[in-house]
Amino acid sequence: MNRSEDIVRLYGQSVFTIICQLVGNVQDAEELTQDTLLRGLSQMDSYDPAKASLRTWLCRIAYRTALNHLRRPVLQTLTMDDEAVSAAAEAEMQTLFQEPDDERTELLERAIDHLTADEQTLVTLFYYDD
Repeated sequence: MNRSEDIVRLYGQSVFTIICQLVGNVQDAEELTQDTLLRGLSQMDSYDPAKASLRTWLCRIAYRTALNHLRRPVLQTLTMDDEAVSAAAEAEMQTLFQEPDDERTELLERAIDHLTADEQTLVTLFYYDD
């Protein structure tokens, strides 16, 4: 075995355990464990045995890697099939065109209120101020 394999065999489980406890998701913990070990192996020249044991040093890298992962914003992906989108759009269009102008205007104003400030400005400038 080479040095890298020894490090993974000896310290991989400790790194995985720390990360798993922090992130609470096995799949993420496995990926972050790999990232941690690769980072540790690539930075071995900065490891100073006088300051900490190799296990402690790797666990510190694992801790920081997990915290960075937890700080990332979570992007949620929603999917709809084309038929569902078309049906929803058609139903909305029917509702808009069946309502009197005052109700439709109120409905559109409420929808605009749900936009971000930048989006509201764009809509207002485009539709109201030409």
